[in-house]
Amino acid sequence: MPDRKNLTDAYVATLTCPPDKARFCVTDAAGGLMVTVEQNGNKRWRWRRGSQMSLITIGDPDRLSYQAALEVCARLERAWRDGTDPRSVVLFPERNVTVGDVLDHHIAKVKTPTNAETIRTMTSAYKPLRASFGLMPAVDFERKHLIAFLEDDYENRQGAARSLVRCLTAAFTMACAGTHRLLPTLPHGNPAKGILAEVKFQRKTKPASYAKSLEGEEIRDILSAIEALKIEGRHEWLGLTIIELVLLTGARPSEIQSLRWDEFSKEKGMTVITKRRHKRSHATDKPRQIILSEVADGVIGRVREHHHSKSLAGEWLFPRSAQYKKARADHITTAYHFAKLVSERSRVDFTVYNLRSIYINHSIAVLGHSFLKCIAENVGHESTATTQKHYMATKMSDKLFSIAKTGEAFGDLSSSNQNKSCL
Repeated sequence: MPDRKNLTDAYVATLTCPPDKARFCVTDAAGGLMVTVEQNGNKRWRWRRGSQMSLITIGDPDRLSYQAALEVCARLERAWRDGTDPRSVVLFPERNVTVGDVLDHHIAKVKTPTNAETIRTMTSAYKPLRASFGLMPAVDFERKHLIAFLEDDYENRQGAARSLVRCLTAAFTMACAGTHRLLPTLPHGNPAKGILAEVKFQRKTKPASYAKSLEGEEIRDILSAIEALKIEGRHEWLGLTIIELVLLTGARPSEIQSLRWDEFSKEKGMTVITKRRHKRSHATDKPRQIILSEVADGVIGRVREHHHSKSLAGEWLFPRSAQYKKARADHITTAYHFAKLVSERSRVDFTVYNLRSIYINHSIAVLGHSFLKCIAENVGHESTATTQKHYMATKMSDKLFSIAKTGEAFGDLSSSNQNKSCL
């Protein structure tokens, strides 16, 4: 029986084979991994599961460290448990790097004490993908697998789909880059890069698909529904307030959900929100400012009073409830859910992503197109062309008016023809 020791690189370097033996073996105390030393001085890392399995050579201790050998052993163990011949791990190492390994490698690469929230977000985003494809060899993971996965589970969570694809693209890029890469190359290329263009629910999303223009009465119904739901108290007060603020400011839902108290300031008597991290920050390298109207500022005041009455402390305006212990972020991230509640109560069909369009169209209706540049800046568009192209829509009252007037014109033509026929 081989001796059992707590192996280390330093200890293995001192091992020699006794003169009376052709080969000397020392097994790691954790089991599975062992090192063999021969009379000629050759040393090998080896692995075996049970006494019935033949030894599998892993590598040379001079080139493969103890920790690296343990990682190979972990893959051998996993292959054995999954019913795969463990020898394939050594003979075809690229086929035994699984999708789960790629995800773990990505998380380990970005894991630092300063981005704990990012790690939680990534871990949560990867969880359903890991359950479906975690054990699949990474070289076999193709675009068709990811497309089917996204179309099945993410049609109503398009923001989450974009976040997942962004993380996956980075994960597979890192798996093939650097000195500690997992794979030399990916035979099918990066399976996540540009994948959203091939997903059905993204293909049918045209530039103006979120465009929506409501009548003043419909906007009043939405605000009334928010107040009614708050009074009932059956739903989270702060979550409903997020919908109210998105509508009143035209900001992106993510910008309102992630508001911090230190982002507020006063400029010329107006309350200003300064978001240093936003959708276009990587392109513009500039902070985004959201100037609040008096009505929106009043909502912020009520949020402050709510925090005081509930003894809430912390940096977030909309902290997640304590009951959601496994939430991916420390603030509320379910604006889509609260928008659906308000839509059902008000009987106005909209989603949280329509609210920016509603704000823009209502602003243009009140102020006119001469203020389009100001409106574009406040909603975070870099040009007025973006505001017009993506968000302009015709009101239902305008459609009905145009139909009625066109009908009258045809009616006049029809009456004149009838009069001529009578003559």
